Amino acid sequence: MNPYTARAVVACVACVLSLLPSGVAAQDIDAIIRGLGDKSARVREDAALSVYNANLRARAAVPKLLSMLASERDAEVRLYVVKALGVAGKESPGVPEALAQVLKQDMVAEMRTRSAEALGRLGTAADVSVPALVAALADKSDEVRNAAADALGEFPASAGAIVPALVPALADRPVANGALQTLARFGVGAAPALPALRQLVRTAKTPSGLRRSALVALGSIGSGAANAAPDFLPLLDDPDPEIRVEAAIALMSIGQYRDQAMRTLVAAQSYDNGRRNLDDAYLRRAVVVRAAWALGNFGVYANGDAVSRLAVNAQDADGDIRAFATKAFDEVLAALVKAQRYDAIDSLVGAKTFLAQSQDEALRARSRSVAATIDELERLQPVGARMRRFRLPALGASSLIAVALVFLLIRLRSAALRVFISYRRRDSAASCGRLYDWLVSALGVERVFRDIDSLAPGTLFADRLRRSVAECDAFIVLIGPSWLAAEPEGRRRLDDPADFVRLEIETALRQGKPVFPVLVEGARMPTASELPASVAPIAASNAIEIADRHFTADMRRLLAAMRSVRAAATKSPPAEQSLS
Repeated sequence: MNPYTARAVVACVACVLSLLPSGVAAQDIDAIIRGLGDKSARVREDAALSVYNANLRARAAVPKLLSMLASERDAEVRLYVVKALGVAGKESPGVPEALAQVLKQDMVAEMRTRSAEALGRLGTAADVSVPALVAALADKSDEVRNAAADALGEFPASAGAIVPALVPALADRPVANGALQTLARFGVGAAPALPALRQLVRTAKTPSGLRRSALVALGSIGSGAANAAPDFLPLLDDPDPEIRVEAAIALMSIGQYRDQAMRTLVAAQSYDNGRRNLDDAYLRRAVVVRAAWALGNFGVYANGDAVSRLAVNAQDADGDIRAFATKAFDEVLAALVKAQRYDAIDSLVGAKTFLAQSQDEALRARSRSVAATIDELERLQPVGARMRRFRLPALGASSLIAVALVFLLIRLRSAALRVFISYRRRDSAASCGRLYDWLVSALGVERVFRDIDSLAPGTLFADRLRRSVAECDAFIVLIGPSWLAAEPEGRRRLDDPADFVRLEIETALRQGKPVFPVLVEGARMPTASELPASVAPIAASNAIEIADRHFTADMRRLLAAMRSVRAAATKSPPAEQSLS
């Protein structure tokens, strides 16, 4: 039989083996075993690959593969022999020892790498595999060290021996990420690495990818990492949105600062960097999907804001975001009922109202799911705790106090600050996204408005603009470096009476809303002479600068200023004027 025919026979047999039950496959392995002994290196290579693809169905070939480790001279064939042993040798004695020997002694780095990977796939004989893999953490090849660090993750029962060896690997840049992923798989068993993990999180020079992986590892330790929580609480305000999400997940897992972490996860559902190139789209997807997963995973701690945001994202144009948001929406509602979270009823009522008012039928349908959850929680609630119907003549003094407190809470809830953000996408979309996330985390998603500029001019735009501005207590004008800039044809957008931003500011001024110019990305405040007369009054307002280096402090100053002006404002706003 010529080599080409032999290769075809081996490939066909492997295909048949992959479809047969293991008991039948053992009867048909002879053709592949013969291929392993063929004179042609290409036939032997195909035969080894066939064993790999057939997995345990080809375990009868293991003795032949073991003998080939010592006798095979073709480099490519030897690589496939090692790979095949890593899957077919799982139930065969002597395989871990043979692979460990290759990992220790072979002169070819790729062979050592494949041997480490094979030991990990086997995940057996820890007394042999773990010492060999730990020793390989000192190998001169980056690829070998990486493979060893990753393979050690398959031996969680040996975490006590592995973790001390992985700690020095955290300083080995090519290997650090693999070591962190293995520590994350060990969960509480990774606790001895806690000091090194904290150092990675605290060090500003740590690359973002390693920081994220360190946060995942810390979170996997759970309550045992409680002392580390203050280290990464500040990361909830990190400029990197992925860091913010991972810090929130870690805090949720550890059980510390869960309120702040939940607000960060909810805010992340609104993350939008405002750009539409491929990298930005991937980043948005990564942030929103990861946060949605976390909201579903920690649904028992969620609230109406989380439900509202997930419902909106369940209609997103991105298929992955839709899928994860839909799953998380259902998981959160189920978790709230299962945990009998009666304290979430008020926030769920707000979510139901928000969704029911949407023009999107799918969102209105989700409002009905929220309503059903509220009904179920109220049905489960102890009778003595229900306050859906008040019978005042029968109330005693303590009940009257309780009723008064409820109405006070409702009054305070309705009095929460509502903010409208006016901005240009080409000028400050990224800054707007970060500012919006922070405000949502502080006030709630239903109390922060933006993106009205996505509507076309006309009656619909005018009606929605009037309504949205009328509902706000503070109007933010976000001004970036190109806010005043001219378009390519030489005319400034702000000079166009139909310009979205101009219409928004004019509406706010007509309605007497407090206007807060916010300068970002080093922008300066325009003078009155640089503005159209209809919006020139904003030049008299005190601008607030938001800088990256002290973002949180600046945002707190802005929020305090808005609340202060609102508290001093009259309860009756000026009469609204027509846009026409």
